Amino acid sequence: MFQIKVEKRNKKMGHRIKFRCVIMLIAILLSSISGNFVYGKEIASQKQELELMFVLDASGSMRSNDRNKMALDMMSAFIDTIHTEHIKIGFVAYSDKIVSSVSPISIENNTERKKIKKQISDTDYSGNTDIGLGLLKAYENVEQDSKNKRVLVLISDGETDLGQVSKEQEEEAKQRQEQVVLTCEKEEIPIYTVAFGDYDGNQKVLEKIAKQTKASSYVAKSPETLIDVLYGIFDQNVSYKIQEITNSTYANGEQEISYRNLSPVLQIETEGKKKNKIPFEIYFEQQDGTRISDEEFYKKFEWKINPYFVDKKITKEETMETTTNKDGIAGTIAFSESGTYKLKGTLFDSLGSYEFQTKIQVENSSPTGALPQDTYTIFNKKITYDLPKYFQDENNDVLTFSLGDGGSGEVANVILEGETLTISPKKSGKQRIQLFVSDGTNALSYMYEIQVVPLRRAYWWLIGLIGIVILIVLWKIFYKPKPEIEKIAEKKVSNRFQGKLDAYFTIQPEEEQEIPPLTFPMYRIKSNRVRLADLLEDYKEAVDTLDLENIYLIADEERRMILYHSSKSSIMISNSIVCRLTQYSVGFGDIIYITAPDETYELELHYIAMLQ
Repeated sequence: MFQIKVEKRNKKMGHRIKFRCVIMLIAILLSSISGNFVYGKEIASQKQELELMFVLDASGSMRSNDRNKMALDMMSAFIDTIHTEHIKIGFVAYSDKIVSSVSPISIENNTERKKIKKQISDTDYSGNTDIGLGLLKAYENVEQDSKNKRVLVLISDGETDLGQVSKEQEEEAKQRQEQVVLTCEKEEIPIYTVAFGDYDGNQKVLEKIAKQTKASSYVAKSPETLIDVLYGIFDQNVSYKIQEITNSTYANGEQEISYRNLSPVLQIETEGKKKNKIPFEIYFEQQDGTRISDEEFYKKFEWKINPYFVDKKITKEETMETTTNKDGIAGTIAFSESGTYKLKGTLFDSLGSYEFQTKIQVENSSPTGALPQDTYTIFNKKITYDLPKYFQDENNDVLTFSLGDGGSGEVANVILEGETLTISPKKSGKQRIQLFVSDGTNALSYMYEIQVVPLRRAYWWLIGLIGIVILIVLWKIFYKPKPEIEKIAEKKVSNRFQGKLDAYFTIQPEEEQEIPPLTFPMYRIKSNRVRLADLLEDYKEAVDTLDLENIYLIADEERRMILYHSSKSSIMISNSIVCRLTQYSVGFGDIIYITAPDETYELELHYIAMLQ
């Protein structure tokens, strides 16, 4: 980073710049208070003297509203920046007692200013709040029966709050406050009030005090805005002006007020990349290095840059962008060519100009990039690469490509046509090629290895996939899943049949001999499952027609049976239809109806309990 400070070559022009800064500062400060520009008048010699008393609430609640005591710093800044002639300033800090007190003293003398500023800065926040006590002390501190103009400025974050006290003490504090306000009203001492921070209480209390004494009431939400409120009280209601010059820093460097002996500064990087934007700033600062922040001030200036090569002519116009903000003129400049530039900058307005000169070294970035590390086989007839997709230039220069060693070999043929590289594999193996990438200034030498692999290495995954497919096919062929009926029987292996099963053929062909009612003692069956075809094996024609080979009974818990079938017959248990390949529970008293597909046979099975 390089900074250039330019001495004022023309004293007359320098004085004009200072005068413009001062006038602009006054206008900005006044506009921030009133919302419109106010043109102040200088009142010479015959002013009545002003006695200004700050009355500050120093109770414990102020700690949360002003953690860093910035309000105290802003009051000190106000003392430093107001016009000092014919002015006396005093200070009272109160809580539920008087914390600090200074009668109005002249601030023309730097020693006196330091005295009152120290009194302010030494104030600590603690205790409860008694506004009447603070106002009474402030009233007592100003000169009595004086012809001077007397003004009180009350700054508080809450109304009177004495904590745990008696009603008599509360009434006494209330009367004290009312009495001192009444006295100030009679003696024409205005009490300007400022509701500070997060105001705790009825804000109308402060408004009433101000209105009763023919003053105004303000709100300062933060310590930083307090100084603007004080300027507003001072300028809009009192015929005095803000001082032009100060050299103080307040609020731990967070707020600076300094407008004297300004010097312009150019801040710019002295090294950069070609076609990349190089940032710069132009601003004014004081002799102590404090930077001026004032957008209206900087808008009065124009900025021009004239770059040129040290050892050759510039062939292209350089690109520059600028913006103006409260901190100065900011911008960027981009150089189209690399090399050492001399930069001549001019900052000017209607009153004159400043010149800056420096050198800037602009570097060219070499091309970068790489081809993908692909593997090839002899099945790859031609592989093409669009080289601009793989190689880039940071400076956005046009790239050119050329082929070095390794273009022709036993493993592959390599051809470069313009920006397209073509690789044609011939046999397995490795081959290295050299590629040059140039941006017109610098060149990249890139080595690339072509690897053509044998088919077994290139397609091992395909061989493995084929093997997996073969295994799946063989598994499908030879693997026979266990029938569902066997799975059910295995789960019920410990169960045994109970009761008996009575069978009745309610429909059968007329030409056949009538089948009599049959009874099957189920408890005698040793297995836990049985096919109806096994029970009625003597009646083969009926078994085949009713498809009893595919109707099973399995012994279940609690003397019940499970009916499971895959037959073509229609089956019902009482009034419920029995679906194929579904388990149904059969209990004592249930009737199973089986009807052949052609309805030539119909069988009823009655599951009956019996003594065994």
